[in-house]
Amino acid sequence: MYCTPEDVKSELWLPLRAKMEQKFQAPGEFDSFLGGHIVRAGDLVDAYLSKAFAVPFPDPAPSVIATATAKLATYYAMAAFSEKEAVGQDKHDAAFAILEALADSGVMPGGTSSGSLPGSLRGGGAHQVFTDDVLEEW
Repeated sequence: MYCTPEDVKSELWLPLRAKMEQKFQAPGEFDSFLGGHIVRAGDLVDAYLSKAFAVPFPDPAPSVIATATAKLATYYAMAAFSEKEAVGQDKHDAAFAILEALADSGVMPGGTSSGSLPGSLRGGGAHQVFTDDVLEEW
């Protein structure tokens, strides 16, 4: 997992967090609820960034990945808990802004670039991977 339940809790709006803590009172129940959303958010992060980076990211994940994952997991948790669909939309939008910026740049803060993918070329056009099968035709 790219983030922890504590990371997600820190993203929650305080009144909603208090309501969630009232509902999930058994030991570990709240963390388990958030854990499921963290896994789904991490899967989405991997799927989205797989076009630019080798995924999954190593543990510990880069902080920008942890932040995006926490924001997505918060959005999922809030959507599952709240009666209003738009609750937490800002978390969703912020996470996707981060993911889009990373995918477009192909560079992870700290130095990991998409150029580390085998067979990848990055230029002014779309990212393409040239496999042996494709190159055999030439």
